[in-house]
Amino acid sequence: MLRHVLIDTQESLDEFAARFRKLLDLPDQNASAYIRDQRRDGANRGGLYYYFEGQRFHFELMRNSGVSSVREDHDAPFYLWIHTGDAVDNEEAVDTMVRECIRILNSAGIAAEGCD
Repeated sequence: MLRHVLIDTQESLDEFAARFRKLLDLPDQNASAYIRDQRRDGANRGGLYYYFEGQRFHFELMRNSGVSSVREDHDAPFYLWIHTGDAVDNEEAVDTMVRECIRILNSAGIAAEGCD
């Protein structure tokens, strides 16, 4: 099952986050009161990262380096971790959303590929 999307772009994290939000038609703020702001900072996420809620999924956009790396052997500077926010993810739904994100990003000219 795929959970992550590796993203190869020269954009900054802020620039790509804004672009990603538009491509997936995500709101400017999250619905959950405890995580309303999308631009966040956390040591366990490698510093600055984005947390989006939308389309029944949670999307965490992070740098692919250091403590937060999903694959350090990959040149992609960022990755998305996609999950449902539930204690147990619907694996089929997450896999489908990962593949849809890859399709959308590739269609927009952004190199993206999935990994578990």
